[in-house]
Amino acid sequence: MFTLKVKTDNAAFSDNLGGELARILRDVAARLERSTYYDAAILHDVNGNTVGTYELEVDRLGEHARKG
Repeated sequence: MFTLKVKTDNAAFSDNLGGELARILRDVAARLERSTYYDAAILHDVNGNTVGTYELEVDRLGEHARKG
């Protein structure tokens, strides 16, 4: 399962919603490429403010494996 939540109601998104969201998604994509069975992170906007989270958890043979 993959879950992603991003709040876009602060100053970093006000002038460039698409650009800032794309930057965050590229960062998430880069991390996911290095992930195996579990990864999670707190997401920050360009100003360093916490704006969301994501979590990846793969069910291997009925068992949830957690690796980071």
